[in-house]
Amino acid sequence: MSRFLLILAIISLSACTPQSTPTATIEPTQAQSLQIPVPSDWAGGITHADGTTESITIHLDGTSGTLNVVPKVKTYEFENIQRLDSKISFKVTAEHEMTFSGGYDGSQIIGQAEQNGQTDSFTLLPLFAETKESINDFLGTYQFESGESLHINLAPEYNSSGLYFFGQGLMVTHFGTGAIRALYPIANDTFLVGSARAIGYPFKEQITFQRDSNGNVLGLTWQTRNPDTGELSDPELAHRLALQSEIVHFTSEDGTNLTGLLTLPATSGPYPAIMSLHGSEPGTKDNFGSQQMSAFMASHGIAILTYDKRGAGESEGSYVEAASERNLNLTAQDAIAGVEYLKTRPEIKADQIGLTGFSQAGWVIPLAASQSEDIAYFIILSGPVTSVGHEDVFSTYTNDGESANNYSQEVITKRLADTPHSGFDSTPIIANLKQLGLWIWGDQDKSLPSFESESNLKEIIAQGKSNFSYVMLANADHNLQETTQGLFNEIPYSPGYQQDYYKTIVEWLKENIK
Repeated sequence: MSRFLLILAIISLSACTPQSTPTATIEPTQAQSLQIPVPSDWAGGITHADGTTESITIHLDGTSGTLNVVPKVKTYEFENIQRLDSKISFKVTAEHEMTFSGGYDGSQIIGQAEQNGQTDSFTLLPLFAETKESINDFLGTYQFESGESLHINLAPEYNSSGLYFFGQGLMVTHFGTGAIRALYPIANDTFLVGSARAIGYPFKEQITFQRDSNGNVLGLTWQTRNPDTGELSDPELAHRLALQSEIVHFTSEDGTNLTGLLTLPATSGPYPAIMSLHGSEPGTKDNFGSQQMSAFMASHGIAILTYDKRGAGESEGSYVEAASERNLNLTAQDAIAGVEYLKTRPEIKADQIGLTGFSQAGWVIPLAASQSEDIAYFIILSGPVTSVGHEDVFSTYTNDGESANNYSQEVITKRLADTPHSGFDSTPIIANLKQLGLWIWGDQDKSLPSFESESNLKEIIAQGKSNFSYVMLANADHNLQETTQGLFNEIPYSPGYQQDYYKTIVEWLKENIK
């Protein structure tokens, strides 16, 4: 548990050295001239004596204020606020006493925090109030001269178990490094890049958007930043890609009408194409993950079709979560319908259409590929090469990462070996597929048995299936994001996708999809 949440914070920010008393009375001095602006929002962090940090955000009004320890949802209200020029003092009610003292130097509030005889430091940077209209100006995909690209989109509002899982505004996904980070506005068109997907401090990068004389955003610069001094590196320029997107409609075999979003690259066509499928969730064509995949594929010259799963968004039908054979077959038919639609588009290379998707899509994609010769390739992400029954047994041991457990991989592997398969099993279908296929797993996946899936695929490849390949990413969870234990509540603290995730896909596409 965060040390900051275990304390009673009596915060006193002043321009002088730390006070030993738990409260502070502000006295005026002739030298003071700076004024702390109110109302105002601030982002920064506490650096403890052992070098660890805690990210915080603060909102100040004239006579009140609040503090959040990011990414926790809980908000602490200030009491007894005093402000005088560059000085400020206030209280936050928790469990133990902690005093802060520091001052505003015109660009930040800095100082020291004292608790139980231990002195820590803190920094707060003022945030700029971006309007909704200006935020929308920045949304899009940008590409560096190196060919690497990144995507800027809005964070969805989602929290669970008292934690925010996204930042509270714009997010950036860097397809070169895999980083997924929250952005914090500090000036007009300028943002600090957070250290994780839901955490700000320390801020080690900065993005500044570039506009033309008419105010249109044409690109951005990316700079590394010294979090201690604020010093910036030379800027790296990325230009905005003119990706084309349109709403499309197609009909599945049973007559269900489905709605999708077709995104085309900024280069001239015709293009290879891929359809992105969902896992067990009621996914939509433009949710956070769909936006990431669309921007990534299109920035690498691949047209992509995302869609509203049946019963979700604007698609007809009934949403079903369960991995029953009937539901998996229905979803496979939806995928085939999407591929058939892509074949009708003159911008698409009809002989280079593939499928991709996470989790449950790993059962759906082999089904669809076994029933359609129009599917030329597939990329399965954290998908099972085993039965539904074995996945269920695995989840009973891991609780799907909802909580830590003490079962070793060896114990779980033995239990799976002793358990007969039940339910749908993709393994025999995969063994007969002729399409090019790539699987990517994480070795900390707590939602499906990645090591059993790897072992089963190895056996298939050993029988002569040279059209298949796979990668097991180290320290990656079910979402293929960096993790230590694969737990659900680690996600807000993750810096993003495992660093080799996007690189693996890019290399495979270059080698196999011309």
